[in-house]
Amino acid sequence: MIDSIMTFLRTRIKKRTRIKKLLLALMQKGADERGQVLILTAAALLFIMVIAALVIDVGMAYLQLQRDQNGADAIALSVAQDLAAGQGPQQVNTSYPVNSQGSSLWETNAWQLATSNDTSAQYTVQLVSANEVQVTGTQAVPTWFARVIGVNDFHLNVSATAQVGPTQQTTGAVPIAVSLSTYEGLTPGQQIDLIEPSDGGQDGNYGLLDFSSPSSLSTLIAGGNPQPLSIGDSFSTQPGEHTGLVGSGINCRWDAAHDTACSSCPTYSSNPLLMTVPIVNTLDVNGKKTVQIVGFAEFQITAPYDSVGHCVQGLFVENAVIPGVPEVPTENSPSVSNVSDSIILVK
Repeated sequence: MIDSIMTFLRTRIKKRTRIKKLLLALMQKGADERGQVLILTAAALLFIMVIAALVIDVGMAYLQLQRDQNGADAIALSVAQDLAAGQGPQQVNTSYPVNSQGSSLWETNAWQLATSNDTSAQYTVQLVSANEVQVTGTQAVPTWFARVIGVNDFHLNVSATAQVGPTQQTTGAVPIAVSLSTYEGLTPGQQIDLIEPSDGGQDGNYGLLDFSSPSSLSTLIAGGNPQPLSIGDSFSTQPGEHTGLVGSGINCRWDAAHDTACSSCPTYSSNPLLMTVPIVNTLDVNGKKTVQIVGFAEFQITAPYDSVGHCVQGLFVENAVIPGVPEVPTENSPSVSNVSDSIILVK
């Protein structure tokens, strides 16, 4: 009997010991899992901070980058426009900081643009060549969430380059053309016969173009073509001297410049003696043939129409604007007119 009781007690004690061990094991496992949860939670928070840094900080930096780039573009275009007007920076390969200390017109314009584009970037202007200007800008944008991963700010760099290039389109051109080969032989101040005298023109052409306009040849010479002409446009030559119409148009300009009564003359916004003349690929054609405009130039009438020699005398006074052809340097050019340089962003 006693042995049975002792056996029963030993069995119960063993069971309780196993239960105790099981409880201890379960408690230890729970503690381990809680530790793992803390680690996973910390990793998740770090991941969320990284995502926030990418979404918020990078997004804000990108938005500021666009503003800085807009400022650089605006400054480059403004300085190029001033450069075309002869009021831009003068020293090639010299850097000009854009700040409130500038005294020239182009510097003032650049500073106003730099402060009006919601940017605090530091801009610098450099004259790359006589017709190209480059603007660079830098700015440090502080971060918020990216500081957790050690990134305190983003350094932004922008640049813009603008060129003063040849015009692609103009209005007010006269139907009197100059060939490209003639242009290439010109020097500043050189006088030429824009329309060949009567002993020339064996091929029937005297430098006149047919604009296919409802206006008469005389009106187009006197006031220029009101329709825009573009480089690449093609027109037919207009054979013959048309002395009466040509003379009427040229003398209308001459009379208007010398305050002589000319009721049929247009109202000129600039010197009526200055004519915008198309430069064409060739005039060496027979009869009515198609030629192409490759540029424009300015010529000044130096005398009334020569009714004896049937010629128009013109002084080359303004750079021709022909893509790919070097410009003829101009000296003492009068203030002109309809041909203006185009300003373009190249990068």
